[in-house]
Amino acid sequence: ELVQCPATDKWSSYIGRFKLHLEVNGLKDAPDAQKKAIFLTYCDTSVYEMAEALVKGELEGTSWDTLQRVLSKHYGPTPALLASRFEFYSRNQHEGEDCNTFLAELCKLSIPCQFNDTEDMIRDRLVLGLRDATIQKKLLAQEKTPNLEEVMNAARAAESSNTSSAKIRGAGRVHATEASGQEPETSEESGNEEDAHQIRASHNQRQATYRECSGCGGKHLRSKCRFQDAVCRRCERRGHIAEV
Repeated sequence: ELVQCPATDKWSSYIGRFKLHLEVNGLKDAPDAQKKAIFLTYCDTSVYEMAEALVKGELEGTSWDTLQRVLSKHYGPTPALLASRFEFYSRNQHEGEDCNTFLAELCKLSIPCQFNDTEDMIRDRLVLGLRDATIQKKLLAQEKTPNLEEVMNAARAAESSNTSSAKIRGAGRVHATEASGQEPETSEESGNEEDAHQIRASHNQRQATYRECSGCGGKHLRSKCRFQDAVCRRCERRGHIAEV
């Protein structure tokens, strides 16, 4: 049975897999009538019913070429040229996407665009859509316009160099930490240390704000002292206690 349905899968992929099925089973050169019969036997029920509706119940008298054409028109209408090209021109390299994947996506998007020189268009979009501004500037500055293969070689080399440099920097940080005898600091530990620093700073600020009270010796403002109206037992004056 054919996998998925062209209502959700691309018709070109759907019919392409069927043709591969014929080839694998030695039926590539089978008569068209036999190919049609095999297709209608293996396709999904919804596809069979749609095919029957599209040819107005005349499946038996419909040729294999006609059946493919009506199903293709129904399930895989040709996308608008401008819309396809807009999608192609808008495609940039995504974050974390390597240049090989980016190239593959551009090749796929170029299929319905009907470019006169597809390879040059892919090359141009590849250069303009690169995330690495350094290699992009180098490619744009070349006096002789590089071809697609040369662009890809340069992009792969830059990508490999960046990856290696990142690994070396990471290894260097680990080595420096081990040499100092300290445990590598985790983000959680770093966060806890920062919180502790803020708490200490806040405590010190409070201590600086609340100097020793002249009425009782406590750490608060004189105006907030509860002994403001107290009478000293030693000098019998009001406003402080004997301890002060």
